[in-house]
Amino acid sequence: MKEKFHTEAECCGLSIPLLLRLFEFVREEPTSDEDLHFMAERISEMSDGGIRLTMNHYDSIIPKATNK
Repeated sequence: MKEKFHTEAECCGLSIPLLLRLFEFVREEPTSDEDLHFMAERISEMSDGGIRLTMNHYDSIIPKATNK
């Protein structure tokens, strides 16, 4: 039996290049738990309504203190 773990509102769409760059950012930059929560909240807010996020959204997702 399949269980439903996530609702539609908890899903997001990321392009593969953006997903890879976010993984790289988290691995290479000093990130705190707060940074990760900030990024998750931004991704959730920005992808509301089914918008697929791309590299054009990268600067809006990462925390400003580390935004290069």
